Amino acid sequence: MAGELPGSLGLHVFDVPLALPPLVLGMAWHPRTDADPAQRWFRERTREAVPGSGAQPAADTGPS
Repeated sequence: MAGELPGSLGLHVFDVPLALPPLVLGMAWHPRTDADPAQRWFRERTREAVPGSGAQPAADTGPS
């Protein structure tokens, strides 16, 4: 993501100058929204925006 922005917005990207521990990210949502198509779409786009996160889609608990 950061690789796409500098040229178009005039930004500079620098490596962090110190060692940092891995950052663990997670998502949580109310079961009521689990099968909502818009919410599922948003969760998928969020997973795609964080490559290498290891985030896996939750088991499908929505209606068949």
